[in-house]
Amino acid sequence: MSDLGVVALDFDGTIVDSMPGLRRLAGQIIGEETGRTNGIIDRYNMTTGYPFRVQLDSILPDKEGFTPTVRDHLAELYEKEKIDVTLKAEPFDDVVRSLPGLVNAEYSLVVVSSTKNDLIIDRLKALDIWKYFDACLGEEAGRWKRNKLRYARAKWFVGDSDSDLREADAAGCYFFGVCRDRHILQTEATFSETFVPVTARLLEIAHER
Repeated sequence: MSDLGVVALDFDGTIVDSMPGLRRLAGQIIGEETGRTNGIIDRYNMTTGYPFRVQLDSILPDKEGFTPTVRDHLAELYEKEKIDVTLKAEPFDDVVRSLPGLVNAEYSLVVVSSTKNDLIIDRLKALDIWKYFDACLGEEAGRWKRNKLRYARAKWFVGDSDSDLREADAAGCYFFGVCRDRHILQTEATFSETFVPVTARLLEIAHER
């Protein structure tokens, strides 16, 4: 790992443009299996950043008559279908263009995500950008990104959701918000629309060292 510091990047919605597809998938599966459509997408948006099974605890709670068994079944269906969505997700060009410069500036890059490790790595390899990353801490590393950020000793976390901001705060690291999908933001926190300001600031920090 570089002495300059570890930059952790979220995967879905930050490195690859997968959020619209995952949102549609969630709504489709929940609608087909439960008949419930009203308010589902809003609840999905509010809970992005966590594993889908965790999201379902808020999307379809016990108090509305949904059981853990139902949520387990829906999560299993979602994870199966998510593979195809993820493996087709295209990367954000500005992120891809930035990775070599950040590595050359001697940052260590890691992925911190709620998606499964193998799925992330397979997609990044297919896109020929896994070579820029030192590690991947996905769903198997636990529910809370804050713990993954601490384990990775991340100084900075780049994410696309309010939950990513909260997890960075809980982990005690700096946060850069990059959100191309405003549906998933509930707070007034500042998120840039591209990765360009993040790259510029990190390279400025590297130059100051």
